[in-house]
Amino acid sequence: MAVYPFKIRRFMHLIALLAMLLLLCGLVVNVHAEEQKCVARLVSLQGQVKVKKASQSVWQGARLGQCVEIGTIISAGTNSRAALILNSGSLVRLDENSSLVITKELEEGFLIRMIEGIVHFFSVHPRSMKVVTPFLNAAIEGTEFIFEQTPRKTTVIVLSGKVLAQNPGGRAVLGPGEGATATRLKPPATYQVSNLIRYVQWALYYPAILDQASIIKKYQLTGLNTPLELYKKGRIAEAIQAFNAIEKRRGLSPVERALLASLLLAVGQVEKANQQIEKALGANSRLAPALALKAIIALCLHDTKKATFFSKKALEAEPDSASALIASSYVLQSEARLEDATSVAEKATRLEPENGIARIRLSELRLCLGELDRARKEAARALALNPNLSRARTLFGFIQLLNMERKEATRHFNQAIELDPADPLPRLGLGLSFIKGGRLKEGLRQLQIATGLNPGNSLIRSYLGKAYFSINRPAKALEELDLAQRLDPNDPTPWFYEAICLVNMNQPGKALMSLARSIELNANRAIYRSRLLLGQDLGVRGSALARIYGELGFEQLALLQGWKSLDYDPASYAAHRFLADTYSALPRHEIARVSELLRSQLLQPLNITPVQPHLAESKHFFHVDTGPFSPGYNEYTPLFMWNRTAFMASGLVGTRDSVGDEVTLAALGDRYSVSLGQFHYETDGFRPNNQQYHDIYNVFTQTALSHDLSLQAEYRYSRISSGDLFLRFDPDNYIPDLDQKRRRHDLRLGARYSQTPSSTFI
Repeated sequence: MAVYPFKIRRFMHLIALLAMLLLLCGLVVNVHAEEQKCVARLVSLQGQVKVKKASQSVWQGARLGQCVEIGTIISAGTNSRAALILNSGSLVRLDENSSLVITKELEEGFLIRMIEGIVHFFSVHPRSMKVVTPFLNAAIEGTEFIFEQTPRKTTVIVLSGKVLAQNPGGRAVLGPGEGATATRLKPPATYQVSNLIRYVQWALYYPAILDQASIIKKYQLTGLNTPLELYKKGRIAEAIQAFNAIEKRRGLSPVERALLASLLLAVGQVEKANQQIEKALGANSRLAPALALKAIIALCLHDTKKATFFSKKALEAEPDSASALIASSYVLQSEARLEDATSVAEKATRLEPENGIARIRLSELRLCLGELDRARKEAARALALNPNLSRARTLFGFIQLLNMERKEATRHFNQAIELDPADPLPRLGLGLSFIKGGRLKEGLRQLQIATGLNPGNSLIRSYLGKAYFSINRPAKALEELDLAQRLDPNDPTPWFYEAICLVNMNQPGKALMSLARSIELNANRAIYRSRLLLGQDLGVRGSALARIYGELGFEQLALLQGWKSLDYDPASYAAHRFLADTYSALPRHEIARVSELLRSQLLQPLNITPVQPHLAESKHFFHVDTGPFSPGYNEYTPLFMWNRTAFMASGLVGTRDSVGDEVTLAALGDRYSVSLGQFHYETDGFRPNNQQYHDIYNVFTQTALSHDLSLQAEYRYSRISSGDLFLRFDPDNYIPDLDQKRRRHDLRLGARYSQTPSSTFI
C-alpha cells in the first residue's frame, strides 16, 4: 500500500514537467509570432512620440528600439521628431505634428499611409515601398524623397532617385531635384526645386553651442531650475514646454529666448527658433548668444557668407562670449582654418572652464588635428562637467576606435545614442565599429540611419557609399557618392571614393577623371584636417592616381606620380608600397624594390594587404611577366578595413616545364595582423643547364599597442637552385656543370612610433 503514494507523486511530477514544457513551447511560439509581426523599429525619438496598435484603442508612449507592427500608427507631437527603420533597411523620419501607419507588407516592401505632417523617406532598395496620401499615391523607384500632407494638398520632393506620383487626375514621374503638388481631383503639378536643403532643414542636425548652465550663470538668470534640469537629462521637448510655461507666466528675457531657441534647434524646429532669435535681437541687437545661433543655422543650411557675417557680429558684440567663440570656431573650420578654429575654441574654455559645450568643441578640433591624447582629455573634462553630454561620449567612442579599443568604443556609441537619438555621429561611429568587427550588414544599417538623421551631410553619405561598395553593391555606392557630390561640390572625399569604386569596376578612364578632381579639391578637406594631414591625404590620393596610371599602361607617369606622392608625404606607406610593386616589373631594380617594401612595412598601420613573398627577394632571375603574381587594385585600396581573413593565389604553366605559384593568407584582428606566404617557381630554361628552382616561405605579424606604437616581426626562408643563368654574347657560351644552391633564413624585427602627427620613428 505504501507504493501507491510514491507512484502518485511520480505521476504528478511527470504532469508538472509536461506542463512546463508545453508552457515553454507556447512562450517560444509567442516570441516567434511577435518577431514575425515586427516590420520596423523606432531608432530615434525626441519629445512626445506615441504609438497606437491596430488591436488597441489607447495611445501609448513610444520607446527607443520599440517594435512596430502592421497597422500601428506612429505620431510625433509638437516639438518632437521620430525615426523608424523598416525591415527592408529603409529609414522613415517624422517631423513634429506628423503621423503615419504601415498598412500592409508587399512582396517587395511596404505600403505606408501618411495621415498628416512632413515625412522624410530614405529607401534602400528600389520599389521597396509605396506611399498613400489623400490626394496622391506614389510608387517609389529610387532613394530619397519628402512628403508633406496638409488638409488641402499633398507635396512630394525628390532628393535622389525616381518617384512615380499619380492620382485619378493624372500622373508624373519625378527625378532628383523635382517636386509635385496635388489637390483633390487635380493632376500633380510638377516643378523644379532650386534649394533642396530648405526642404530638409527640419531633419538636419544643428550642433549645440549654448551651454545652458554657463549662460544662466554668466547672465545671472533666475527661475530656470526646471528647464535646466530637464535639459541636463536630455528631455528637450519637456524643457521647451517649461520655457513656454514661464513665458505665459512672466515673459522671457532676450537671453532666455536665446536659450529657448537653442532647444528648438535641438529638435529641428528652425522656423520657431528663428522667431525666438528675432524677438531676442529685437530687444537687444547685440546679444551674442542669439547672433551666434543665427551663424550656426546659416552654416548648417550651407550659407557660409551669412554665417561669417553673424559670427563676426557676435564677437564684436561680446568678445568674451563662449557661445560666440564656439560659433566662430565652426565658421573658421568651414573656411579651412582649422588651427585658427582650435585657438578660438581653446579661448572659450579659458574664459568659461565649466562650459561643457566648449570642452566638447575643443575635443572635436583636437581630433581633427590628429591629437588623440589631448582630444581624450578634453572629452573627459566635458563628461565630468555633465555625464549626459551625448557628443562627449561620441568623441570618446571615435578616439577609442582610432586607438583599436573597438568594444569600448561600441559601448560609448550606444550610450550616446540613448542620450541623443537624433545625433547622426554616434550612429556613424557605431556603423564603423560594426564594420571593423566584420559585421558589414549591421554597420551598413547604422550608416543608413546616420544618413537619414542628417540627409544634408556630404561626408556621412560618402561613408555610406563606401559601405555599399564593400558589400558588393557598386551601383548603389555610385548613387550615394553622386548625391554627396551634389550636396557639397567642394568636398573631395566622394570623388576619391568614386575613383576607387570605378577602377575596381574596370573603368580606369573614368576613375582617373574622378581622382584628378579629388586631388584638385583636396585643400577643401582642411575643414576636417590640418595642413600636415592634408599632405598625407594628398600622398594617398597621389599613390592611388599612380596605380590608375599603371592600370592604363602609363608606367612612366605612374612612377612620376609615385615619387610626387612621397614628396607630399614621405611617411606614406601606400606610396612606398606602390613603388615596390612598380619596381618589381623593372629590370635591375631589385635593391630599390626591397628597400621600398621594407619602408612600406615599417610605416604601415594594421591592414589586410598581403605580403607577397617574392617582393622582398633582391636576387631572383625571373621577370614579373613570367612569375605567378599580379595583385589587383582592391588588394591595396579596400574602402574599409574589417576583421577578416583574406586568401590570394595565382599560378602559371608554360613551355619548357615552367611552373609557378604564389599563395598568401592574411588575417586582420582588432590589434593584430598576420600574413603567411608561399612562392614557388621552376623552369628548365632556354638552353642546357639554364634551369632554376625557387622557393620562398614567409610569416609576417604586426600588433598595434596603441594608435601611435606598433611592433612587427617577419621570418623568411628562401631556397634557390639553378644552373648557369647568366647571358653572355654567345648563347652557347655557358658553364655546363655550374650548380648554384643557396638557402637563407631571415628574421626581422621592427617598430613604428609616431610621437606627433609630424614625426614618425621606425
